[in-house]
Amino acid sequence: MSRTPWSRPALNALELLYTSGWLLEAIALHCGAIDGCERTRGAIFAKARAIGLKQGRIGGRYRARGDRYDDDLREMMSLDFSQSRMARELQAQHRLPFSQAWVVRRMDRIGGPEVAAWRRRASKRRSEVMLKRNARERALRRAAA
Repeated sequence: MSRTPWSRPALNALELLYTSGWLLEAIALHCGAIDGCERTRGAIFAKARAIGLKQGRIGGRYRARGDRYDDDLREMMSLDFSQSRMARELQAQHRLPFSQAWVVRRMDRIGGPEVAAWRRRASKRRSEVMLKRNARERALRRAAA
């Protein structure tokens, strides 16, 4: 069985598509078309591990590496975003799946004074949300009356 070597354009496509969250099967079809050969899901997995894109088990989706997003999380904490809003903002900004649970775990790993200060401001964040909600409800009641 002969193995077709990976060309530079195929490696670039692998890295771009993998970090964009494409499924391994789709990446295999695309990279195989670039090199003019058939690439399997296993070949994509092996090459992704070899060039440092993936650690651990075979999976179909790119898993976000937390340390890449720590600065974004710190900035959002300074802006007093809620954890669910942080997840939505990260998902919109990076076009990768993020959940509130992921943000919670990542903030626990970050630790430090930023997270402690953010947690101390929790009651202020909640009260601002309630003020906005109450103002909307009052406006709706006035409009209905």
